[in-house]
Amino acid sequence: MSSEPARAEKLFEQGKALFLRGRYQDAVRLLAAATESAPTSVVCQFMLGAGRLNSGDTAGALYPLALCVYLDPEHASGRFALGVALRELGQPEQGAVHVAYAAYRGHPQAAAHLHELALTHCPDCGSPVTSRAARCEGCAGTPREISAPRPRTWSWSHLRAEDARSRWTLPYERLAHVGRGHLSRYTSYGDPREIDDALAYLELAAATASAADRPARLTELGSAYRRRFTCHGLPADLDHAIDCHEEALDQAAADAPEQVMILANLGVAYGSRHESTAAAADLERAIHFLERAMAAPTGDPDEHVAAMASVGVFYERRHQAGGDEADLDRSIALQNAVVDSSPREHPRYAGRMANLTIAYLNRYERHHRLPDLERARLLADRAVAATPPDSPDLPIRLATRGSTRLQLHLAYLADEPEGTRDQQLSRALDDLRRALDALPDGQPHVPVVLAELVRAHLVPGAGHMAPDRRTLEAWEARLEAARGATPE
Repeated sequence: MSSEPARAEKLFEQGKALFLRGRYQDAVRLLAAATESAPTSVVCQFMLGAGRLNSGDTAGALYPLALCVYLDPEHASGRFALGVALRELGQPEQGAVHVAYAAYRGHPQAAAHLHELALTHCPDCGSPVTSRAARCEGCAGTPREISAPRPRTWSWSHLRAEDARSRWTLPYERLAHVGRGHLSRYTSYGDPREIDDALAYLELAAATASAADRPARLTELGSAYRRRFTCHGLPADLDHAIDCHEEALDQAAADAPEQVMILANLGVAYGSRHESTAAAADLERAIHFLERAMAAPTGDPDEHVAAMASVGVFYERRHQAGGDEADLDRSIALQNAVVDSSPREHPRYAGRMANLTIAYLNRYERHHRLPDLERARLLADRAVAATPPDSPDLPIRLATRGSTRLQLHLAYLADEPEGTRDQQLSRALDDLRRALDALPDGQPHVPVVLAELVRAHLVPGAGHMAPDRRTLEAWEARLEAARGATPE
């Protein structure tokens, strides 16, 4: 192994000499061998990519240049060469991102190349901007408009060279199909590499799709970015999801059959970003686009039902933020219509029951009307019964049912016989304990469930159900672990 660096250096110097003499194909053979011995060498990857680019093998240049930039994001020559390659391969927006950043880093050819494109670079971040703009919208603080997508990071650097290279020969329908396969495997096994690979395929499928099919491919790509946000938690993925859906909406015909799906996905993406950032404007946009989805024509009634389900949840969140009773009543009315339209075998049946449970609980906590609480209990029972035992949603639905049963115990405390009261409280404690046991350490819901469990043990009639010392110590340890996992 000790001779590998020396071998790589020797091959690199020989390849570099041939490159400088213009013998690019001969240089590529030696440089490819050098990268096998030193795969993380930035200079080897750059020279290999530049050699392939100069010899006419643009698709082959893509992988080493992407890896060069991945290993050293400030490599100006690598950025410029990657930008040129991407433009030649039909990715002008992606290419402009890298060329602009190369110019920002002082690459003279990149600056001249940008000038030919009537572009320049933002002096603050290096993003491409039109020659008339002094800075990019983000650095200038200008709100983005639809059809102004942010550049997405090239995401293929982790793939094998031959795999990345072969993608350019596949039709976009096949690329989209393979991307869905990776998404399916991610759903089944949870391997984050699968969703990264899915995005690589879906990005290219969207870039090479026909004009008629491009909106559908873009919204599929946007949904995949939102899925990856749930995997990695990177805010940029939500931004990219919104950009993809906005671009799809901008390009789709007004009467296109996918109009409802695009509007609904855009609304849900804004709603997800609101959950992440608490930005009120994103919540308003979520509701706006979902209301448009509900009004748009469709041949599939379930698309309207799905939009109703989502906007019902967001009305309830707006009520929590602003306290408008009309929002809560609107949320409950919509979600009741959704539940009435959802057969038990529907894949979202349990989730819709759970969402409506929360809305009824919130209204009960404001007005203390017992019919709301009884309805919440019925829905919570249905949600738990319809949730598979191995579902990651089961602990939260158990906790919600436990809270509902605790509220019922308190509501009927003065009216029911002691045995009946104890039964309701015992069930509440059982649900909350099961929920806590099923939640993994560090999960953000752990403190909430623990707090509700402690509250349940403090209500009248719970004294004889108190946990033992060992249980209390275990709860305290889990609370500390959850606090340690919470970012400052």
